[in-house]
Parts: sequence; C-alpha cells; structure tokens
Amino acid sequence: NILASYNVSSIGSRGTGLWNVNFTNGLGDGNYAMAATATPGNTMYNSGGCFVAYQYGPSQNYSAPSSGTAYIFTTQGTYTGGDARLFNPYITSCVFFR
Repeated sequence: NILASYNVSSIGSRGTGLWNVNFTNGLGDGNYAMAATATPGNTMYNSGGCFVAYQYGPSQNYSAPSSGTAYIFTTQGTYTGGDARLFNPYITSCVFFR
C-alpha cells in the first residue's frame, strides 16, 4: 500500500522481506541515497529492532541500485550474530535522495 507515492509507481514483493521499489520517472542513474525505517507491529511495544537496506552485491545476485528500481530488504533482530531474519514489517517508510 503506497500512502504517498512521490515518484514511486509500485512496490513489488519478491518474497518475505524482499522488495522492489519502482520509480515512475527514472532517477538518471543509481547514484541516490535512501533513508528508511520499519515498524515490526501495530503497537510501540513490539519487541525487536528493524533494519531496512539496499539489497545488492554478489551474495544477493542483484546489481547496484538502478535508475528505475531500488531493491531493498527488511530484517528483524539485533543484526549482530545470526538472529536477524527477513520479515514483512507492519509499516516501512523510505525516502530517496538524488
């Protein structure tokens, strides 16, 4: 569900915690930054931190961010030693800067 699109045409799921953010108008190249946050549940008392990041590199079989699509992933856990897991957050907010 996109609440305010501002150049985002669609968001596609590639599986649990894996997302494509597709831009209406390409950003010219992949040289942009993203700031994001996620909420694990619908109350502030849900435990576990959330982490949102670009998904690219050899282990994910994706290239660097492109002008038309950002590949992101969402995890929950401490992200320090194997307890992080992919999950679908209740809310994810992303902004892209070019």
